[in-house]
Amino acid sequence: KTVAAGERFDLSIYIQPDGETVDTARAIVAFPASMLQVENFRLGDALSRVAPGNKIDNEAGELSQGAFTLEGAVNQTGLFGTITFEAIATGKAQIKISDRSRIISAGDEKINTSLLGSATITIEEAAPAEEESELAISSLSHPDENAWYANSEVEASWSGEAQSYRIAFDQ
Repeated sequence: KTVAAGERFDLSIYIQPDGETVDTARAIVAFPASMLQVENFRLGDALSRVAPGNKIDNEAGELSQGAFTLEGAVNQTGLFGTITFEAIATGKAQIKISDRSRIISAGDEKINTSLLGSATITIEEAAPAEEESELAISSLSHPDENAWYANSEVEASWSGEAQSYRIAFDQ
């Protein structure tokens, strides 16, 4: 994925039970704190309840998020959650699911750490902000905006670029 510095983006984490039944999971995600910051985590639909002990540590570059279900174990691939990051510096940032992450079924560890994923994010310079063009409005029929005129027909023109405009009259 490629983003611009200052841009926000989402990264989704999926649980793949591979034939097992899963009732609890904890994702520990490592990221370079000098390049990325976590803004929030939204739990997905694979495991519906938030576990205690969750944290976002933007100084250390780590997110720890746990979840579980009481509605019955999960045995199909599903969305664990979505992390919203903000890109704060340019370069290539590696985001990794740590081998300290856990997937549990009835108290037994079921994770296959060789299948843990990662993502590389290329962060480019932000595009320079477009200069705002100044819009100047003038009127030949009413040249002094502070003067009162008996003529109620107004002729106005503008210079500069306008994508749209609105008009309003006061007294």
